[in-house]
Amino acid sequence: MFYIAILAATAASFVFGYVWYRPLFGKFLVKAKSGGTAKEQSRKRMIAVGVANFVLVLLLVLGLVNLAPLFSIWSALLAGGVLWMMFVFPTTTIHWMYSRMSWKVLLIDLGYWLGVFLISPAILFLIEG
Repeated sequence: MFYIAILAATAASFVFGYVWYRPLFGKFLVKAKSGGTAKEQSRKRMIAVGVANFVLVLLLVLGLVNLAPLFSIWSALLAGGVLWMMFVFPTTTIHWMYSRMSWKVLLIDLGYWLGVFLISPAILFLIEG
């Protein structure tokens, strides 16, 4: 059951990312990052990026399993939020400061990672707890 929880948390985070970056903020990000002239990427490249993204989110979920106390839904959410605040917020913000992107891009990226860091431990708790 433990592996099912890890795969479910990874899949949920992956689906959340698709919704976050495609229908919700996709058009804005294309304009913000490429001036509205995004090139169509090849299907092979998109598949490779998707697989790499899934594997990297799986690594993140494996880390959360070892770092987030899953005593209750609240402890899982709190741990995910604290880990986001202590690691993701600073590193993403530092990266953004050097990228010269709009602050809206920063907020969209931070929102995505906050979602991942809340969804993953919550699902781990709900399946394993």
